[in-house]
Amino acid sequence: MTVQLDHRPGLGRLYAKAVATARSRRGDQLPETSVEMADVTIDREQLASYTEVCGFRHSDVLPLTYPHVLAFPLAVTLMVDPSFPFPLPGLVHIANRITQQRPLRADERLTLRVRATDLRAHPRGRQFDMTIDATVAGESVWTEASTYLRRERTAHPPPRPSTSSSPSPSREGRVGAPIQRPYGGSREISVAATPRFPAMSTRSTSTRWPLDCSASAAPSPMACG
Repeated sequence: MTVQLDHRPGLGRLYAKAVATARSRRGDQLPETSVEMADVTIDREQLASYTEVCGFRHSDVLPLTYPHVLAFPLAVTLMVDPSFPFPLPGLVHIANRITQQRPLRADERLTLRVRATDLRAHPRGRQFDMTIDATVAGESVWTEASTYLRRERTAHPPPRPSTSSSPSPSREGRVGAPIQRPYGGSREISVAATPRFPAMSTRSTSTRWPLDCSASAAPSPMACG
């Protein structure tokens, strides 16, 4: 089943619903429901604010991560649906993988579709992917798999890492500020770490299209978002 939205829902109301329904959620299967929104336009002021905060260059070409911002309310809509088995509070966002087929312009209209896929075991519980597909006039232009961890007791918990061998987190840069620099013949985007937020990195294997990037971080108590 596909739920069609005609406007992006407000996150405040969705988060309130997530908290109110957290205790009642049960189940071992992801819903087959998808959430879709067509003709998504880009608000130039919001785009400018996003590029300013994140340190991207102002341009008519969307930053690689911007479709995630557009689709995130759709993902939360699915995660607060009664058919979704896990409570949103407490989910840990542990990895991202983005594939972009070509540059996306700010004047293009996107169709966004979000699904929950691939429920599987994890040493600390279970993990699944929130899969986002973006198309323009039927052309697939951007996809993302955001991996979330549902922490649960397991029969064989992973060993605790040694604190003596752990590197000290960097205190340079503001949280969420992307640092772009060359990495051999490819492009690397990394997010500066602080003692509270672990380092994350997004690395592309080629500057040619399609662009395939992945990001990961050590599990942390940060809620999804």
